[in-house]
Parts: sequence; C-alpha cells; structure tokens
Amino acid sequence: MQSAGETSTRSWLIERGLVRFYYLCAQGTERNRSFHVEGSWIGGGLPPLASPSPYTIETLEATDTVELSYATLITWQQQFPAIGPLLGEAMNYLFTTQSQREAQLLTLPPLERYQAFLADQSALVDRIPIHHVASYLGISNVSLSRIRARLGMAHQGR
Repeated sequence: MQSAGETSTRSWLIERGLVRFYYLCAQGTERNRSFHVEGSWIGGGLPPLASPSPYTIETLEATDTVELSYATLITWQQQFPAIGPLLGEAMNYLFTTQSQREAQLLTLPPLERYQAFLADQSALVDRIPIHHVASYLGISNVSLSRIRARLGMAHQGR
C-alpha cells in the first residue's frame, strides 16, 4: 500500500482485510508497529499533513479500501467545521492507543505483553502469523513459542 519514506497524501478506510504497519531497521529486521482490520482508518505519517511515512503499510490479507486524499480531508475541515471535533477525537484515540502500546512494551514482561495482546486483539489472533505477533511484541519467535507452550497454546494459531 505504501512504503516507508513515501510522502503520505492519503488515508484509507479498510472495508475488508488486514494490514500491518512495520518499520525496517538498518539491519534489515522488520518490527511490527500495528495491525488494522475492517472499520479502521489508516494512513502514513500524521494525517492530514503530507509527510514522509516512517513505516511501511502492507496488506496481510486481500483488502478492499476506500481512499480519501488529505487534500479532500482538509477541504472538508474547512467546509464543514462541525467535523473538526470528530477528527480531533479520532487523533486522540490514535495517540492514546499508541501511548498504551508503548507503555506495555516498556513496562511489561513478554508473557504479560502476549496476554495483553490476546485480550486486546482477540479478533486478530487467528489472522496474524505467529512471527508477526512476536515482532509486534518485541520478542523472538522462540520466546513466543515458549510462552505459548507455557500457556498450553503450542499447537494453536498460524
């Protein structure tokens, strides 16, 4: 959908499918930032400001989207001032979600991060390959396998 470094000038509403946002480290390692499914609005950078995306957006499933350019979004903000609070609320939600994820990464041990993922993202568990979950949690595939075995989940999932 969009590569890191490309200037973000549009956002998408996911009608069907699953996408991931990931960073590519200098060593070539991918680090998953987030996953998004049906009903999610997504975009690179900080909509509606056109800026280089710090991450790649990639589909993990066949995906149908509705595209909205940032120019259209800005026009709507000017023409329909009543949508301003709604857009502000959406941005606050994104920042809050990312702050919570950051806090989990920095304060919780791997087992608790995985349990939080299972609780918060239960609808995604069977849709995301295990190696992507491990990357999202900031742990190795081996560590996640051990955690899953400890929880009696060694043979479940993708």
